[in-house]
Amino acid sequence: MFRSIHLNRPSRLLALSCVLTASPVGAAEIPSMPAAPIAACIATNAPKVEEAVSSLPEGVDFLVGRVCAVSIAAEQAIGVQRRSEQYQQRMKTLCDQQGSSGGAVSADKKFDFCTFLKAGPLAGEYYDGSEPADATSYAATLLLDLRLKRLHSNLQQQEH
Repeated sequence: MFRSIHLNRPSRLLALSCVLTASPVGAAEIPSMPAAPIAACIATNAPKVEEAVSSLPEGVDFLVGRVCAVSIAAEQAIGVQRRSEQYQQRMKTLCDQQGSSGGAVSADKKFDFCTFLKAGPLAGEYYDGSEPADATSYAATLLLDLRLKRLHSNLQQQEH
């Protein structure tokens, strides 16, 4: 029913390249792009990382976790600040609503938003060192694309 096909190494690599390029992985569409500074850092450094690191997973980790870590941390700090400001605005709105009802906290509302608002920004909002999924996805897609292009180029050179 199925026959085994024996291919030499260049043919196997070309076949693998075709399969990956035709599959959703090879032709991956990035669901969401990372912030512009992160995308620029990854795009600028991906070719060098692809050449220097043989393992794609290690290359992605190195690119996202080391090379572009400062850009990622800066963008995450901006996100933390934005969420904190939104949270503070929400607490102010709830405090104002609570204040318009005479300022007292009723028995069924066991939370005083105004006191909580006076405490300041929410504790625990910080950069935890994790890489955002969109940056990891973007780095993985770029490195895979670069690797496939390099393999394809090498195969073409071997054939000539």
